[in-house]
Amino acid sequence: MKDKPTKWGFKLYELFESSSGYVWSVEMYCADKRISNKPVDVTMRLLQPLLDQGYRLYVDNYYCCPDLWNQMQGRNTMLVGTCRKNRVGMPADLFQNRQRPGDFDFKRKGQLVATRLFDQREVVTLSTFHQPQLTETIGRYEVKEKPLAVIDYIKFMSGVDHSDQLLSYFPIRRRSQKWWKKTFFHLLTLVGVQTKHRTQHRRRRTNLASILKEVSVALVDKDVIYDPQADNVPLPMDRL
Repeated sequence: MKDKPTKWGFKLYELFESSSGYVWSVEMYCADKRISNKPVDVTMRLLQPLLDQGYRLYVDNYYCCPDLWNQMQGRNTMLVGTCRKNRVGMPADLFQNRQRPGDFDFKRKGQLVATRLFDQREVVTLSTFHQPQLTETIGRYEVKEKPLAVIDYIKFMSGVDHSDQLLSYFPIRRRSQKWWKKTFFHLLTLVGVQTKHRTQHRRRRTNLASILKEVSVALVDKDVIYDPQADNVPLPMDRL
């Protein structure tokens, strides 16, 4: 992806639980022409088991567009996200006037509300859950007004950032021409992050490094002696 910091590698589409960062479903891009890889179609495939249950979906501007809401209508699921102003179906008259810092405008079509705020840069959102109104937020140096959709978007996308942060602690440094190796170790790290999310409410928490070590040892050999309290490398039974 030419606009991303990492331009080469495998591509995963993931659906997260917004507060914790727990990955609900994953789909890998395989360049299969029989399967549509349009952002709207990918989103609907990942979201399918959760439709009709009253959830809110928060998406960034790669996935968010009016067409996504057209697919979700009548499925008892709300949509909130930042959006690119050149998306098909966006109201053209929302972008006719040149904005100055602090300017705010919106357009509504049925349940879908498009807002445009110019702060340090232009921020465009789509929401079927929020009213088009501003609320005060306390910044570092001043009090600012932001749309409710923007405030909730920042709040509920933090789980994704937290999960990405945990994954970044164990990067795959070994280079390999075999793509499946890098995929395997990424998914292995993801399993560790998932386990950490599921056990974070316990009284005795387990760190991510210990989780990955236990999973790795279990995968290598069933006849491995492993002491989670020891720092030595576990040895197979036939080498003792």
